[in-house]
Amino acid sequence: MTKEKKKITKKWWFWAIIVVLAIGVINGIVNGGKDTTTQTPQNSASPSASESQEPSKTDELYNDTETKDAIKADVEALVDDSYKGNGYTCDILTRTDGSGYIVSLQIDAGVKPPESTEIISNLEEAVKGLNNDKIVEIQIVALKAMQIVDKNY
Repeated sequence: MTKEKKKITKKWWFWAIIVVLAIGVINGIVNGGKDTTTQTPQNSASPSASESQEPSKTDELYNDTETKDAIKADVEALVDDSYKGNGYTCDILTRTDGSGYIVSLQIDAGVKPPESTEIISNLEEAVKGLNNDKIVEIQIVALKAMQIVDKNY
């Protein structure tokens, strides 16, 4: 009795090699022949691209505390002292897309709608009347006894 040799295509290791080669070819096609190994950057005397870039508009807005403080002072001057109770806040926020500032007011209106709605509307118009093109959004919340009773958004 003689042993018959199996065809090479019937051996498991043959198909394992084919799979590995196929993965390599597909990877080469997908990556366009680019070197996909990662290398650690070496220190150099020249600044990197990220260091030499100018600050973005968003970065400038986040860091422009002088303008924010000026807007806050202008807005606070518009708010009657009777609305500046325990729950009063005035914040100047920067939009995440860098398109400008959000004026966020929380006032102690002491009344419920429709009176609070009128107060909010009047404050919103007063802030718009500042004609500051950096103010892109106005959010006002009215409180009564530390409870939100009205808002404009």
